[in-house]
Amino acid sequence: MLREIQGRIEREREAWTGLVRRLADPRRRLQENQMLLDDLSLSLWRRFQDRLGRLRERLTHDAGRLSGLSPLAVLERGYSIAHKMPEALIVKDSDSLKIGDLLRVTFARGKSLCRVEQKE
Repeated sequence: MLREIQGRIEREREAWTGLVRRLADPRRRLQENQMLLDDLSLSLWRRFQDRLGRLRERLTHDAGRLSGLSPLAVLERGYSIAHKMPEALIVKDSDSLKIGDLLRVTFARGKSLCRVEQKE
């Protein structure tokens, strides 16, 4: 029975020592946790910056592609848009025109009114 009591006292003492050790220096645990938090914050910031950089590159690329498809970009390359007047219908085929039809032609800079004199 004495051994049981001594064993129990020893176990309680070890438990007590563990508690005292953990509570003795809470600043150390706080510092460790602060360092971990700082590391995680830095890692998160770097990931955010990397992701933001990739999104910016993608936006620049997509904006360039979209700009190339813009009707204004097509006009800048020398094409024009012809509208049959007075309906202002876009002319896609010369078969839709008759001699004497009035056209409004849109260029990259400016517009002109034209009359159909000949068809090919």
